[in-house]
Amino acid sequence: MGKLGRTLKVMEEASTQLAGAMKNVEIRFNPFHSHARSAKAFLKYVSSAPMRLSNPELEVKVDILEGQDPPEITIGYGEC
Repeated sequence: MGKLGRTLKVMEEASTQLAGAMKNVEIRFNPFHSHARSAKAFLKYVSSAPMRLSNPELEVKVDILEGQDPPEITIGYGEC
């Protein structure tokens, strides 16, 4: 399993427990940037049917960048 695969597995396990606590997610990336892979993978995950079913009120905002700024993911959590 490659580095990305391990990262996604850990992210999936952690986010399963935190999914209900997430209130909003903002993902900013240039799809052609060399480091955009993880941002795109996270976007795919939070947009998936299982994630939407576990937290239907999660707000996901995506900003597609044109410059060479690195990808950025911001997660907001509600009260526990």
